[in-house]
Amino acid sequence: MGQTNLERTYFIPREEITTSGDLVRHEMAFTGYYNIGDTIQVLDIGPNGCIISTLGTATVVAIEKDTALVLDSSIDTSLATGTPYAQVKDIDDGQSAVDRLYRRVNSGSECEIIEPITGQSLDTPVVGQATYTVADVGYFKAGQSIQILHDSGTAGSADIVSVSENADESNNQGTIVINSSIDTSALTNPKFQVLIPVCTLIDSIKQDIDLIDRPIENEDLDTPDCSNTAFETDNLFAQGTTHLYIDGRKLRLGTAGTRATTSQGSSNSELTFTSLILGTAGNKTKVSVTNAAGTAITVSGDFNSGYTIDAANNSGAATAAQIAAAINADSEARRLIQAQYGGDGSGAVTAFAATNLTGGLDDGSGDYAEIPQVINNEISATGYKFVSLWILPDDRNRLNKPPRNTEEMYIDYRQILYNA
Repeated sequence: MGQTNLERTYFIPREEITTSGDLVRHEMAFTGYYNIGDTIQVLDIGPNGCIISTLGTATVVAIEKDTALVLDSSIDTSLATGTPYAQVKDIDDGQSAVDRLYRRVNSGSECEIIEPITGQSLDTPVVGQATYTVADVGYFKAGQSIQILHDSGTAGSADIVSVSENADESNNQGTIVINSSIDTSALTNPKFQVLIPVCTLIDSIKQDIDLIDRPIENEDLDTPDCSNTAFETDNLFAQGTTHLYIDGRKLRLGTAGTRATTSQGSSNSELTFTSLILGTAGNKTKVSVTNAAGTAITVSGDFNSGYTIDAANNSGAATAAQIAAAINADSEARRLIQAQYGGDGSGAVTAFAATNLTGGLDDGSGDYAEIPQVINNEISATGYKFVSLWILPDDRNRLNKPPRNTEEMYIDYRQILYNA
């Protein structure tokens, strides 16, 4: 028998809102009915499925897949006497909803990528831009348009200026520079959102797959100079994959052992320095801060006598974070020491005389060790970027002096891409 009027069941494409309050971000278990740009109504639905009232109308500006809709204006769901539901204003029949759910994937369809923001530097690298630490930067590219979402809605939109992948094989964090300085420090769970066409995403994955079987080989390192012992690679490399050669002789990979360190100052003004020269030889390195204009870095000395790295403190105005950044960016100093600041690094640094690093021990192994880079004030799980030679003058079976300028150094390694 045919279905009688009383037995008819209607399928209406709407989804229950599970949060209550005057909000722009409304949580729900399923977001497949909605597109960015849709005009939606938030309806108060009674127990029999009938509409009690319309609580408000707004436009969808962002979608967190199967988590939440973000609207361009707030709607107060706490006013509902029944249950609040979101329904696309122009879709009121099941077939239209099904068409959306099962539409063919084509170049116009988009994938949503959302990644947490874990740190920020406003007006950096220039005024009007900002640099953010993002948990996973694998699918973010320069030129993309992003939105910054948080638990209460959107904080703004911008275009990506540059992306730096700082990850190692267990951490895929990186930094993203955008063309707007948006403060996320007071936001709850801030995150970047980007929409990527499916075909673009597939092409990106294909390119990455192609790179897996193409290790870096015969990369020339900095020209030896009879003094330097730490060398920087062009790319991040996977730990344990380097093969280092001097004039064709393959060196044996080992461990860094205990590296020499020293700290100056306290709290937000503190600076900590860790040697890239391995073993007791690192104890000969000195650091100083001079009361002078700017933040210029000066390096003097050599491996045998010991190096001195001096930083100007901008006549007492430079912060610990600024001095650490200057040292880590200097082409000479960054091969000798790694600098970190205390607290948030906002404290001014008082000048101090040349002070030796201490505590370095000859307790490592092999002919060289792999060393991570400095990122976001960390030197652990930040991605490997340096190799440092073990120089032991009194051990005839080991390297007993830094490479000469007549020797050739080159390296093979597996390049880090990023982790999904």
